[in-house]
Amino acid sequence: MTVDNDFYSRAALSWWDERGPLYALHPSVNTARLEYVLATLERQLGSGSRRVLDLGCGGGFVSEALAARGFEVCGVDPSQASIEVARAHALESQLHIDYRPGYGENLPLPDASVDAVCCLDVLEHVNDFGAVLSEVVRVLRPGGVFIFDTINRTLKSRFVVAFLLQDFPLTRLAPKRLHNPRLFITPSELRLSLTRHGMQTLELLGIAPSAGVWTLARDMGLCKLGKITPAEAFRRSKVSLSADLSVSYVGYAKKTYGKFQKA
Repeated sequence: MTVDNDFYSRAALSWWDERGPLYALHPSVNTARLEYVLATLERQLGSGSRRVLDLGCGGGFVSEALAARGFEVCGVDPSQASIEVARAHALESQLHIDYRPGYGENLPLPDASVDAVCCLDVLEHVNDFGAVLSEVVRVLRPGGVFIFDTINRTLKSRFVVAFLLQDFPLTRLAPKRLHNPRLFITPSELRLSLTRHGMQTLELLGIAPSAGVWTLARDMGLCKLGKITPAEAFRRSKVSLSADLSVSYVGYAKKTYGKFQKA
């Protein structure tokens, strides 16, 4: 994986601090995405076995939301520091979550051991997302659900995510090189790889801010000046699900029965 583990290790203590750089990923900032994840899992898994892997769990935002909803959760992340923060916060929240350090290309779980995998803010950070999908299929039970989001590779996404968020000094909220636009994934590329790995894509929806680009830039600038927190800047963007896949998108696929071809 190419995730900047040094950054996540340095910033790990800020996962649950609203003033920190990582709290902007908290579900309270992007409620639309979390509501989609929970609704999809409830609909697809029902009241049967509900063991879910949160791949790239970070400080445990999504893992805790799933555990609070009654799912049996295993969280995996390559950052040991983030795993330790997640464990401590789960203990404080009185939630039982099985946190394990590990990489998406070599998951520390047995074959066919989970009913669903959530993979948020991960695929756009890896050199070979097909290798991650191969492991996702391996740990999923037949008919299991894979919920994902990632960033589309377009001029608009490059401008918003790479330029505004991490490169332009007046609006920069993320460290330089956190996102590499060459690793962004188009919907057609992801669909094709999912098919090759024995998964059927059932839905894709855009994740887009209601605020315009210049409003986003203004709020990022206010954040740089210390007027608002990064989390507040993202809240003001009023992210919602839409048909616009041009910046980022969320969706789900299911593991089909039978053999699959590795990409």
